[in-house]
Amino acid sequence: MKISNALNVSAQKWADNLMKTGSFQHSVSGTTRRKNVGENLFSSWSSDPNATVKGCQAADNWYSEIKDYNFGDSEEQLMKFFSKVGHFTQLVWDETEYLGVGYVFKNGKCVVVAQYEPAGNMVGRFKKHVKPVGSRSISEVGGSSRVNPNPQRTVKPARNNTDNKILTDSLQNMKVSDKNDFASNCLSKHNHYRKLHGVSPLTYSSELAADAGKFAKFLAENDKFSNSTGRGDVGESLYYYWTNDPKFTIDANRIIDGWYKESDKFPVAGSEKDVTDKFQDIGHFTQMVWKGSREFGVGYARNGEKHIVVARYKPAGNVVGRFLENVKPRK
Repeated sequence: MKISNALNVSAQKWADNLMKTGSFQHSVSGTTRRKNVGENLFSSWSSDPNATVKGCQAADNWYSEIKDYNFGDSEEQLMKFFSKVGHFTQLVWDETEYLGVGYVFKNGKCVVVAQYEPAGNMVGRFKKHVKPVGSRSISEVGGSSRVNPNPQRTVKPARNNTDNKILTDSLQNMKVSDKNDFASNCLSKHNHYRKLHGVSPLTYSSELAADAGKFAKFLAENDKFSNSTGRGDVGESLYYYWTNDPKFTIDANRIIDGWYKESDKFPVAGSEKDVTDKFQDIGHFTQMVWKGSREFGVGYARNGEKHIVVARYKPAGNVVGRFLENVKPRK
């Protein structure tokens, strides 16, 4: 395919509209987009306002639907699963020549719109225009209509009901000495920033991690996102990420760096009241570098497209009236 400036403009206009209205639905062919133009949508959301999405994430997400596409199915059978494979089929539709993309990032939410011309996904024409992996297009064989006589066949895997079950990492059992694990990265990143502010490092608590994991699972199961109650002298920070990208993996650096960026809004020369007034914008940062906190634990849970992270601190930070003595200036 080639990039089309006209499709770029059209796709961007619809992406802007989706962000403005808060909806997530296709534009209308012949009305809000030109006739004979196909469309794919992608969205993600994070409590991290600095979260970004790469173009390959949207394309990989759409292509991943190949797992549900059976090249041996009839046209009628393919239509039964169209809602699960439509992004993939438009992506590889062999008649499509032009692509346009629009995208918007705002307050942690991302919307991507891709438009294709000529449009794919024509009823009754899937077997002709969606080629198996390993086949060769007409243009690749110098005008001949021959294709690979034994193309690779993608077999549709058995569907199961476990895809949307809660997936919870047992972070409390992770070895924090392992540089590659999520818990270790969260802890080391915290201590990196705490060192910059001249306060002692946190130690990892399996007890805090276990409780954090349970609460993360509760939030994921019940589609909630609010702080827990009745924790006693334990502080808490939350992170939420929603994406329909099946390859998404939780990133400790993105989370902790995002929390620390709140330090930009901290009133360095302000009073306790100035800090309290800004609390909603800086609370993750102040808890992270709170001098009085000594222990740390983190929990993670996933429910389908929702990813929840819960961080716990002991003793708790963010005590009203004690910010100036516990949040030290960066050295």
